[in-house]
Amino acid sequence: DPASPDDASVKHFYDREQFERAWIPASGGIVYVIRPSGWPTPSLTANNS
Repeated sequence: DPASPDDASVKHFYDREQFERAWIPASGGIVYVIRPSGWPTPSLTANNS
C-alpha cells in the first residue's frame, strides 16, 4: 500500500466509501479479475434471469 511508511506496516483497512472514492473516478469502475487457468467461474447468465 503506497500509504504505508514501510513494508512492516503495509496492512491498512479502508471503509468501502473511501475505497470507492479512490477507485471509481480513476478507473471508471472497471476491474480485472485474474485467476488461474481452469478456475471455475459463475455462469455469465446466473444473475441475468
